[in-house]
Amino acid sequence: MNYVDSKSSAVILSPRAIAFNHGTGAQLMYLLDEYRAVASINYGFYEKGIDDRAGFLESPWHRYWPWALRGRGFIAKANDYLPLAVWRNNRLTKCGRGLLRRMLNAQSNTHCVAVIHDNTCAKRINSIFDAIELPYKVVLYDFMHLDTPSPSNFPELARCVANAMSVYAISEPLREAALSLGANQVESISFYRPRQVKIGSGTLPSGAGQGFRILVVADAKPDAFDELLLAVTVFRREFPDQRVTVEVVGNAKTLPLLNKRHNVDVRFHGFVSSSRRDEIAAACDIAFLAGSTLSPQDCPLVKYSIPSKLGDYAAFGLPVVARLSARSAAEVFIREEANRFILVATVADEVLQSLRRLINDRNLVSQMRKAALGFADDRLYLPNATTDALMMNGTPPTK
Repeated sequence: MNYVDSKSSAVILSPRAIAFNHGTGAQLMYLLDEYRAVASINYGFYEKGIDDRAGFLESPWHRYWPWALRGRGFIAKANDYLPLAVWRNNRLTKCGRGLLRRMLNAQSNTHCVAVIHDNTCAKRINSIFDAIELPYKVVLYDFMHLDTPSPSNFPELARCVANAMSVYAISEPLREAALSLGANQVESISFYRPRQVKIGSGTLPSGAGQGFRILVVADAKPDAFDELLLAVTVFRREFPDQRVTVEVVGNAKTLPLLNKRHNVDVRFHGFVSSSRRDEIAAACDIAFLAGSTLSPQDCPLVKYSIPSKLGDYAAFGLPVVARLSARSAAEVFIREEANRFILVATVADEVLQSLRRLINDRNLVSQMRKAALGFADDRLYLPNATTDALMMNGTPPTK
């Protein structure tokens, strides 16, 4: 638990672990790295990441459970029936309110930054602010419902959004949803990274003439990854002298089983440190975003969210082939704002066509690498006016 000083006295309320192992957690970790005097609390899932940065608003049953993961989900389901529970029906108990106040330094905390995904998150956030009565801002990275949001069908979410000082949303569909729920002020927020020594460069990796390397960072969707393997297989038949290697970083899950059908040169690195991930990325020529192939009408994440991995790929200076659903929030964002370093593929054939273009045109790869680094310089790095407004107890920048 981080306590606060005069630079910034915000408290981040996250529904997930704040760690390197997933998109939302990584984004919040970057904020904590930049705005160091910030407290952080996990109010939602009973999960703990490697080097987790969040304090836990949890019962003694979870706090002293001897196993990191095993059995924690069962305790969470039985939470409403256990003594000394922090939450009952997603409302803070008396025990929970006392624990929350002990975790916070009420005299120096000026506001909170609440990340919410759905109506359940909103219900818990409403209960928290009933207890501590601090002003707060809401961040929407995604929305886990397909229903058209309105105060009548999502009353807890509407109350949470309407009572916020402002709402920061990552996509246009999310900004529209926030307005329909009664938000007072809606701002855009992007994915971001701390500013540091540049990871990527505008030049091709050393040894590029010996082969072509494609980076895939988990969580890769199996259908899209299978399309990549099929495209590489077809390309190798067309150009047998061209060596293509796929480098997979993160939890591969069932992806190795898919490769048994294709026999592509794939290296599964598993979970690695951020520095090791950056080393692997620096040796790659392009990146592949294995996004969801579901339609926006079938999947909330497709309808509302934009993968934060696109920011990582830009910092690496990597051109991207992005397999996404047509008319998804990510596809619209890329075509409007990031098309200089990302090629969008909405069907399997377009994955193969994009690979052909990039592997056979090194000049195009070089141009897209420079465009990726330019995108990162212009829009990616912390701090910026939007995150300053989010983390400081002030109003968002006027547009």
